[in-house]
Amino acid sequence: MKRYIYVLLTLLAPLSGCKKFLATEPTDFLSPVTYYENEEQLKFAIAGVYDILGQNAVYGTRLISRMNMEADEGYYVTATVTTGTQANDYTASDPDIENLWAALYNGINRANVVLENVDKNTSISQAYRDQV
Repeated sequence: MKRYIYVLLTLLAPLSGCKKFLATEPTDFLSPVTYYENEEQLKFAIAGVYDILGQNAVYGTRLISRMNMEADEGYYVTATVTTGTQANDYTASDPDIENLWAALYNGINRANVVLENVDKNTSISQAYRDQV
């Protein structure tokens, strides 16, 4: 008898579906269409643009310590490293250079998104929008 119940449930399971059970809309995404509604959201967006500068590929670590940008008296120990940005022997495909440019272009993209949407909401003061 149990076997018949299992077979019956197995055959009926695809008919019940689970579309109501599973949420298909993402809930952790901020759409540019509904964002940029007030000054606080614009301030957060600008912080996201400047956040790129703190990443490891830019001023977080690599640009200062590995790409000879620290100072005249600064140096990087190159006893075991003979190629790369630390030894001033690298190509454009070097990971440090590639990650630096990728991060910088990501910041440019974020800035362009803010500039596209800054004038979307006219309830924000014109002086603040000009400042942005």
